[in-house]
Amino acid sequence: MNDKLRLLTGFSLVLALGLAPACNGGKEDDTTDDGSSTSDDPSTSSDSMTSMPTTTTADTGDSSTTTTTATTDSTISTTDEPTTGPVCDMAELGAACADPECDCASGNCFVVGPLGGVCSECDEDADCADTTGFGCNFGNPLTMTPAVCSTTGDIGESCESADVCAAGLFCPTLIEVPGILSASTCSECESDGDCTGGQICTPTYDIANIGGFYQCVDPGSVPDNEGCNATGDGSECMSGNCAPAALMGIPVVAVCSPCNEDSDCMPGETCTLPEIAIAGNTLEVVPGMCG
Repeated sequence: MNDKLRLLTGFSLVLALGLAPACNGGKEDDTTDDGSSTSDDPSTSSDSMTSMPTTTTADTGDSSTTTTTATTDSTISTTDEPTTGPVCDMAELGAACADPECDCASGNCFVVGPLGGVCSECDEDADCADTTGFGCNFGNPLTMTPAVCSTTGDIGESCESADVCAAGLFCPTLIEVPGILSASTCSECESDGDCTGGQICTPTYDIANIGGFYQCVDPGSVPDNEGCNATGDGSECMSGNCAPAALMGIPVVAVCSPCNEDSDCMPGETCTLPEIAIAGNTLEVVPGMCG
């Protein structure tokens, strides 16, 4: 249940290039009949990336002189991009959320697996340590009911350990879907050994609010569609059958049912297991049956 992710770039480029005057090649001068000499024109080359050189030729009697002047372009380019962070809604309690650090003003987004999240007062017991000192009650994204800190730690209040429950109560896991959902509540018992008089420690569910608790009950006293121990023998149920109830194909809880398999039905009938369904903005048990 616990929980809880940009760039200023600057770019500067300066190029400077100077070219030296070119020199004559190594050829010997050719002499004409009038005594004048002729020199080959020098060739000038440059690897400049910015501009081509400008060449000026001056005549001085019987010889020519070539002067090369290089020009250099200097370019400075700067690009500034503003730093931007995530846009936060900072919504109030009861609003839908996904990011606990950005979506909710409280800083707590209580997420219930595939059902989504709701901005809440807390999302773990530690959030309540400095206020009520009890556990963080389960939130419900379907009804947009925020998770809030328990003020009593009584039976049915959420907990992560018995330390946040009232004296004498236990904190067993009520609903467990590995990696998706886990809910524990302050309860009268955690196992049959916590009960007396042959009673059985049995869960009772408040499916609509994703809540409930464990209590001690007499054998054979729990009617169909009420909670039972998935790992037990169904002896707490009037029907004697404790069947798994799945939500979106994932077993979430177990309830007493007319059947758990075809052999529990009349000859020729088949067993339909109970399910947990989303009806509007709430959860409900769809009963199992033989038919």
